[in-house]
Amino acid sequence: MIKLQGRLSSVALFFDKVLFFFNLRTNRMFILIVLRMKRILTVLLGLFLGIGMFAQSEASSQKKLWFSSSVETRFLDLYGESPCHSIDFSVAPGCTFANGLSLRLPLEFNVFLLPGELPVYNTYRDTPTLGLNAGYNLLDTDKWRMELNLTGGLTLEESDMDHYYADLGLRFGGKAYGKAVPYLSIGTRYCAFQNRGMQPRLGLYFSFGVWLL
Repeated sequence: MIKLQGRLSSVALFFDKVLFFFNLRTNRMFILIVLRMKRILTVLLGLFLGIGMFAQSEASSQKKLWFSSSVETRFLDLYGESPCHSIDFSVAPGCTFANGLSLRLPLEFNVFLLPGELPVYNTYRDTPTLGLNAGYNLLDTDKWRMELNLTGGLTLEESDMDHYYADLGLRFGGKAYGKAVPYLSIGTRYCAFQNRGMQPRLGLYFSFGVWLL
């Protein structure tokens, strides 16, 4: 019994150290991100159902379009008086037409890394955005796909990082895994912030993702 109590005390001490390492502020930030992601996933589920039903009904009658989507992670550098970085996670349900055109609704979760007093990026701002994406397949072969993309969108929640954006990018991928086509992308993005203290910024990005065709 004494040995068991000693082991339990050791376990409790271990968890105390873990909680001390991950302080209360970090835990609150994690909880807020989880709650926001829950709302984002709810909106995303509705988009998938609506677009999927539309594409399925059209495809069954004409065979000229089908449901498609993309999942992407983007690394963006925004230039200006105080440059900042952004890491974006995007899921974009939509539909693809037989003529090579694709229309998608990108739902993004943007994490901005802003410079602080030290020469490190120690200030974080996260915000969800919803947009409209139009892509056109320039190279459609049995092995490769190259798509030119034009996207625009705006933030869904009020914050000090409220903004709208427009970007132009080129995606290139190889058809080696059936309907899942991995790709790499480069492009440029323009961001206009509602905060009067932040000037509009133009940036370059690199991303990787997967088409689900």
